Amino acid sequence: SLEAKVFGEVLLTDKTAFEAMYELAARGPITRGSVWVRPFAEPATGLVFEPAELHINDVRNATRAMHVKVTASDQVLARLGQSTFEVKHEVIACDAAWESLSLSPALSFSVVVVPVCPFGHVMDTGDDKACFIPVWHYTRCVAILVGFAYSQAIVVLAVRRRVEVKDITLKDGGTRVVTMGAHRIRSSRRLTRLLLVGTDKSDGRYGVRPSGPMELELFGEDGSPLKNPVETSRGYIRQEFPWSVVDGNMWRGMSPLIRSGTLGVTAVALLAVPPRISWNSIGILYGVSLLVAIALVVLSHHRQSRVIAPMGSTLMNYQRQLGQNGWVLRRVPRGLDRAISVGKLVHLHEAFMQHIGTRTMSYVCSDIVKPLTESTKCSLAEYVGPDVVEWFVSHFWGSPFEDFVDAIVAHARALAPSSRAILAGEQAWKATAYWICTFSNSQWDVVLEVGSGDYRRSSFYLALRSPGCRGTVMIMDPQVGPLKRSWCLFELLQTFLLQQDNTNFQFRLSTGHGLLGLGGLRGGATDVDLALRIGEAVATLDLKDAKATSDEDKAMIDDLVLRIGGFDVMNRFIRTKMQEVLQAVRSHAEHGFERLEGMLASSASSGVEVGASAAVGPPATPRPTLLGTADVPDFVLPAETRPFALGSEDAAARSSAPPLPPLPTLLAGQRRWGSTVKTSPPRGPVGP
Repeated sequence: SLEAKVFGEVLLTDKTAFEAMYELAARGPITRGSVWVRPFAEPATGLVFEPAELHINDVRNATRAMHVKVTASDQVLARLGQSTFEVKHEVIACDAAWESLSLSPALSFSVVVVPVCPFGHVMDTGDDKACFIPVWHYTRCVAILVGFAYSQAIVVLAVRRRVEVKDITLKDGGTRVVTMGAHRIRSSRRLTRLLLVGTDKSDGRYGVRPSGPMELELFGEDGSPLKNPVETSRGYIRQEFPWSVVDGNMWRGMSPLIRSGTLGVTAVALLAVPPRISWNSIGILYGVSLLVAIALVVLSHHRQSRVIAPMGSTLMNYQRQLGQNGWVLRRVPRGLDRAISVGKLVHLHEAFMQHIGTRTMSYVCSDIVKPLTESTKCSLAEYVGPDVVEWFVSHFWGSPFEDFVDAIVAHARALAPSSRAILAGEQAWKATAYWICTFSNSQWDVVLEVGSGDYRRSSFYLALRSPGCRGTVMIMDPQVGPLKRSWCLFELLQTFLLQQDNTNFQFRLSTGHGLLGLGGLRGGATDVDLALRIGEAVATLDLKDAKATSDEDKAMIDDLVLRIGGFDVMNRFIRTKMQEVLQAVRSHAEHGFERLEGMLASSASSGVEVGASAAVGPPATPRPTLLGTADVPDFVLPAETRPFALGSEDAAARSSAPPLPPLPTLLAGQRRWGSTVKTSPPRGPVGP
């Protein structure tokens, strides 16, 4: 028989179930017969061994590991008077096996007791065998734990990873996405698909191609150029599974799948390196690594949630400025009480100027107005403190917001002081209040704002028909964008009807360069060329081609136009207004030319008087005017073509202004200088 001692001591206490595990390692071949190994305890204490005996008849010359479990019941433990015991093993060989082993000196067979040590291995220290955990084993366990943890965390983070968008804008004919941090999308020949979320109107699936560590080119999902341009400073991008795992670039060009697999395989390989780790220990390691992976994922998401894009910071700063200025939320009914003053409009533009740039009102609505009012679900005019309407603004959302603000400021500077005489000084114009649909309507309940199918209940109608509204200001651009939109046509129609009943109700045209016909922002005069280009567009425009987002809205507005005489009446109305504007522009420009010519002539005369020699040349030819020469016959605008007054302020200007040349000649872009006629081709829009 063979005796072997189990390592260490096992402390037994009353009413405590006991269970121990150890291993038997059998070495050497059994060429004939069988060998049995039977464990037992001394003194006999009632311990139970599983299995009761081990049968060995393997002819291989290899080590066979056999597990033995020792258990004791509560009753046995209660009777046990000692705290230690010995486990012995009886090795029994049948005659054939005994004969084979004894007659063959080259063959040997042994049975060795190997205790199972948690997180360690058995180190032979002499007669006894004891558990010993070296530093290398600690290092290996830590490496295995980290490998398992990161291999799991990388996949989860790759699947759910989101990157905040800093800005999406048009650049070099394409759409460029700038992210807050590294997007970690690998460059490849094919497009990578991702989700764009949180942008209000542009959410969806897109194809992207990296152009830098924090830049992407945006395409349609099929790789085609975008049909509708995307411009926003909000939202985030996220790759969908499995593209997030395959196309990600977590580290040195490695995708999350490769990196996770590499770490996982490394951890498994370390498990196979001797000394062996028990299955229980492996389970504990994996459980701890899973907890670490969860902690890493939670920490990563927490860090992502703390990332604030520049637009988010500007929104928070703007909200603080509102409180400092005393501009607080005040809810009012729809219509006349929901106007916004010029001062608040200019303050909004200045606060977000770095983000807006040359972008349009659509960007302002989706990226500024809606985020500010998301929690209150009100209009921006209510959010910053509303005012009573003085002027109604008709405009096109596709024009640059900067030009829109300039046009409103030009109108306020030119006309507001007379209505705000109680306010002294240059700042009086800032108190003028305008009803602007983007800011006066709640963008969270557009159906209600447009009247739910009844135009008489719409906010547009209520504001225009309010007693305090002095007139309509249409913000024009060289492409006459407002006249191509159905709701602007509705506003024009209501202005037309109001002027039939009230000759003091005014209609003004304003641009980013200034107020048409009354001087402007740049040098005190409106750009004459811009006025001509707008006139050319108006001359060829047919209002029945106006479009609307909703087909129902267009049908309703078209029906209203037909009721008052059809589109010919509205076309004649806007063209007549444009004629009156051009006449005022011409008068203003010619007076400027005459004043400048007089100054130049006076300077020339002064030069001769002081004795400077001057050659006497031929007599001066008659100087041409801006829009014609002396031989152009005067044209008197027929009374039936201009029944609608611009307003009482224009009476003096119309009576003193020279007559306007025929409209077809003026709007064709021809300019007469002496006997030469130069035709200027249409130019593109002013600004980007």
